[in-house]
Amino acid sequence: MKVRYRPLILAALVLVSTTAPVLGASPDAEFGQSVVETATGETAEIPVTFSDTDAATVRIGSEAVNYIATVTLRDGNGDGKVVLRYDTAKAGSGGAFAVAADADSVSVSNETDLGEQNGLDPGNYKLAVAPGNASLDEKSDVATLSLSGSETTDPDAGTETTASSQYAGHVADIDNGVVVAPAVNQTITGQLDLDPGTEILVTAKGTKGVQFLKTQRTTVTEDGRFRASFDFSGLPSEGQNETEFQIEIRANDEVQREATGVVRSPPTAETTKQAVRDETTTVTTTQDGSIPGFSLVTGLLALVGVALVAARRAA
Repeated sequence: MKVRYRPLILAALVLVSTTAPVLGASPDAEFGQSVVETATGETAEIPVTFSDTDAATVRIGSEAVNYIATVTLRDGNGDGKVVLRYDTAKAGSGGAFAVAADADSVSVSNETDLGEQNGLDPGNYKLAVAPGNASLDEKSDVATLSLSGSETTDPDAGTETTASSQYAGHVADIDNGVVVAPAVNQTITGQLDLDPGTEILVTAKGTKGVQFLKTQRTTVTEDGRFRASFDFSGLPSEGQNETEFQIEIRANDEVQREATGVVRSPPTAETTKQAVRDETTTVTTTQDGSIPGFSLVTGLLALVGVALVAARRAA
């Protein structure tokens, strides 16, 4: 009796070909979006896609921001993606990382201990990913985690105070220097060399005074301009305490324009009157009793003028 093994061998070859990686294929891992935005204290969802691998290493932060976390993701259900959930309120204190799907997993390799600090500060944090357990010096993709300041609302106050609404709606052009008021609806605009309809990300980041990060997505208009409005109310704006900030405009994963700005209180009617009073010339005398700006000749001319006026009145 002859035993035929050919069908079994063919079946085994088919099974191996459908489960094993393709020979010569290069493992790869990428972020699902170039900028991940959320507020401080909230949970950011960072999508990662896999190719010819079931693992990827992700790094958040850098030495420049004094925070680095490195985690390894595993695609447990074979769908080629893992969504990393990152609780920014728990950053630096443990328990910040999880995954969206139960079949997937995440393990923490290292994370900077932030001590008593409650989570991450507002700012931009670099993201890097590499396939498998490869060194991140050979990263396959990069992105940005953008954390904005948490908005707090006083339940006993209106949506706008009298002071802020007084200057609401101010518009500043980045080509003429950006000066905004400490108020709501401060619009920053400018010209861009981009096609109409291009989506851009406008970021305002505090550089002197109060540290903050404000972001807004918008599109380029038909005339090549953009407009983005922000709430700068409550920021220091007087004298040496003026708040300075950096404006960055990104499109197509590249920085298109940069500019600097300052938060400054507009002059009120009272401050304008005070400035006029301060500039008013007052008559003072020198130590020898003379009046500055008056010579002997001008003094005699003045006396002659007085005498003529007196003579006319007498007539």
